[in-house]
Amino acid sequence: RTLCDRHSLLLLFDEVQCGLGRSGDWNGWDSLAPDVKPDAVSWAKGIAGGFPLGAIWVSARPVQMRSGEIKPLCDLLGPGSHGTTFGGTPLICAGALEVLAVIEEEHLLENARAQGERALASLEALASPWIREVRGVGLLLGIIFLAIEPLEGTLAILPYIVGPAIGVYIPILYVKNRRNQRVSEIRRIFPDALEMLALCNEASMTIDMALSKIARELEKKYPVISEEFFIIGIELALLDSRAKAFDGFYKRFPLDEVRSFVTTVNQAERTGTPMAQSIRALAKEMRKDNIANIQARLESLGAKLVLPLILFFFVPVIIFMFMPILMRVNLSGM
Repeated sequence: RTLCDRHSLLLLFDEVQCGLGRSGDWNGWDSLAPDVKPDAVSWAKGIAGGFPLGAIWVSARPVQMRSGEIKPLCDLLGPGSHGTTFGGTPLICAGALEVLAVIEEEHLLENARAQGERALASLEALASPWIREVRGVGLLLGIIFLAIEPLEGTLAILPYIVGPAIGVYIPILYVKNRRNQRVSEIRRIFPDALEMLALCNEASMTIDMALSKIARELEKKYPVISEEFFIIGIELALLDSRAKAFDGFYKRFPLDEVRSFVTTVNQAERTGTPMAQSIRALAKEMRKDNIANIQARLESLGAKLVLPLILFFFVPVIIFMFMPILMRVNLSGM
């Protein structure tokens, strides 16, 4: 404040993050330096409870113009001189007034101070060796951790190599793993889902109704296929072409089984023929493929177990068999 007055500068406090009760007062500077009076204060974000609104209020401190005239500072910011990204519409301003009233009537400032003291005490009670200090006011709290000794020499560049590598490849591996899990579930349960779809079709249900019913039936046990059938049902209702909904399913899961299903359904939609028999035959073929895949994996299991058996079974057995002999020879030599 003294520095600004000395050089004829205006002091603006940005209370977008700290204001409106976060520090336990209407403004953060009320908690930290209540004797310092700014020339202007900016508010935003929380002022309208989620509605987009920005506000600035200016003090009435008298200032001398170049002409020598004395005017209140707030009168210098006339209509039209202050722009805002989101104009103060009646709805948003009404919401802001209600927010300010709730903060005052429900004593949220006092609650912020009480909860902040409780959180501060809880953090200090942790007595963690990694925490150097916990400080703040109200619910505006921060933790200062102990600094880690910096690496030296060639190891100093290690974080710059390992960090980006982890940041790049870990998300890729995670997404790939999640995708493989979803594909595996689709491939495993898809034949049963098609059987249910065929039964619904034979019961004169439309494809939209059938998909919705199956999605509800499988929601708890098989959430992936349930979610996909829900998506197809929504897209069938919203997209301009029903074929696009099924093509989207194939784009998300580019499997041969899904492609056959999409082709069968699209043909039935175009020609208006019953699809129950085709879908049931498709489900039967998928089950045969799944059984063949399982048999192939079982046949290759023996070859995969050879190396683990050698390393973790035969080698320990040999060690346990010959260890007493070696110990006896060693003792006799001594």
